[in-house]
Amino acid sequence: MLERHESCAARRRRKLRNTLTAILTTVVAATLVGAGQPAAADTKENTPPDVPGQLTVDSLPCVDNLAVSTATPTLTALLTDPDAVPPYAEQVTATFAWWPVDQPTQRTEQTSSSWKSVPTRFQHRLQPGALVDSGTYAFAVQATDRAGATSMWSAECRFTVDISAPAQPTVSSTDYPDDSGWHGGPGIPGRFTFSAGGDTDTVGFRYDLSGQPTTAVAADAPGGSATVTITPDRDGPRSLSVQAVDRAGNRSPATTYVFRVADTSPTVSSVEYPLGRTGAPVGTPGTFVFQPGMPGVIEYVYSFDGRPAATVAADAGGAASVTWTPSTAGLHRITVHTRTVDGTRSETFTGAFLVARAS
Repeated sequence: MLERHESCAARRRRKLRNTLTAILTTVVAATLVGAGQPAAADTKENTPPDVPGQLTVDSLPCVDNLAVSTATPTLTALLTDPDAVPPYAEQVTATFAWWPVDQPTQRTEQTSSSWKSVPTRFQHRLQPGALVDSGTYAFAVQATDRAGATSMWSAECRFTVDISAPAQPTVSSTDYPDDSGWHGGPGIPGRFTFSAGGDTDTVGFRYDLSGQPTTAVAADAPGGSATVTITPDRDGPRSLSVQAVDRAGNRSPATTYVFRVADTSPTVSSVEYPLGRTGAPVGTPGTFVFQPGMPGVIEYVYSFDGRPAATVAADAGGAASVTWTPSTAGLHRITVHTRTVDGTRSETFTGAFLVARAS
């Protein structure tokens, strides 16, 4: 009986060990799968990362004749991996290589110390001294995954370092010359020419008139010129500021061009009712003579005391006259402006006069 009892006990211990072993195996397998390590039947062959693409230099995409206005640009590239298909995530790092185009043996490579899940953009900023002004360089990027598989090198991206400002431009205009005279007028357009003077670094210009918004215009050729039309909006001295711009975006010192815009408002006179003085008694007809303040005037638009405007045609010399009889004594006002054959409107003349009481 004792031997049979011990034999039963041994069988129970063996059964318990087998059960515990099966439970432990199941738990370990589940833990491995939960940790992102698939069972042997779910294994997947690793594929190298894709060739890096979308290279940029200081946020500028790679194009022909690319130039940057810094000697410490930031290089970037987009990295992807064909293995990054859910539920799988792939991490990669990037190696940047750069070299002078005319000295490819002076190649420098730098591998990032970080790993990122794709798709992702890596960047590398070049340090002072790595590049020189006027030098042309190329860079390329290679991706490496956690398994050590590497992509092919990307296509190279070439760029030129240009940190020198172009030459100061010259400005000229026959419509609004920078002399002591008064020219044109508000609403009268004028042509202005900006010239690089042969400095082939210049590809365009930036200009603004008396602090108004800046406008950019391309040169007709590197080192060439550009002609723009500017229409002053008021009379008086005006200041035109112009800078030359090179292909890297560097700007020259500004050239300031000062010209004087004429007052185009007409003049008004009257024998009976001289402006700014007391004139004839109320009820006396008065003749008001209009003289142009700009060439090409064909008509005058006038009003007394804010009444509805009336129009009178100009004579061959550009002058006109009207007769008006005040019905009340005291202060009266007159406004007059002109129009030319092309519809250009002059500034408005405003004057006042006093009408005496009847005697």
